[in-house]
Amino acid sequence: MRHLDPTLLQWALTCLERTKQTPEYQHAKTELEFAKQLHQHLRAFPSEDELALRSVLLSYVPLEASEGRGTLIHVTIPTFSQQQQSRIVQRRFDADDTLLDVIHWLGGTLGTVFVANLLETHEWSLVDRNRISTNNNRLPLDYSKRTLQYHGLWPSGKLLLSPSSLFQEDDECTGESRGLASRIL
Repeated sequence: MRHLDPTLLQWALTCLERTKQTPEYQHAKTELEFAKQLHQHLRAFPSEDELALRSVLLSYVPLEASEGRGTLIHVTIPTFSQQQQSRIVQRRFDADDTLLDVIHWLGGTLGTVFVANLLETHEWSLVDRNRISTNNNRLPLDYSKRTLQYHGLWPSGKLLLSPSSLFQEDDECTGESRGLASRIL
């Protein structure tokens, strides 16, 4: 520390502050905070009220499609832990099941906070990982009663849970739906 160059130190601090202002840094910071938040939710032991609400949510979910018949929906949930960077949950759904069924299943199995943050506060979003696009792949939750086939999640669906703050307000589902009859109003 005796040979510290104050000009070099000031330049390094300025570079660090500029880096913190970049969209890439802000995006990574938001994702990290989101993963920490999810990790806390998933580690919490559910209360009796929470368990009762979860069973109500699961009662809304249709029976799981039989092996070889339905689509396997994968939902990647980022977590902040030493053992794993993300958790993948999966279940079989039929083509005429809805995105709302998937959200109720998430809420019933992982916690009611998923339903609240996806449908009520819109703090979280589901992103379609099947679409390869530079555009926003966020699924519009106002169409949550549309079928999985409509959303292009049939015969395969890969979703990512993401914070909505990563998307701009006018970015709502800029891509077209890939499913059959998606152009029919």
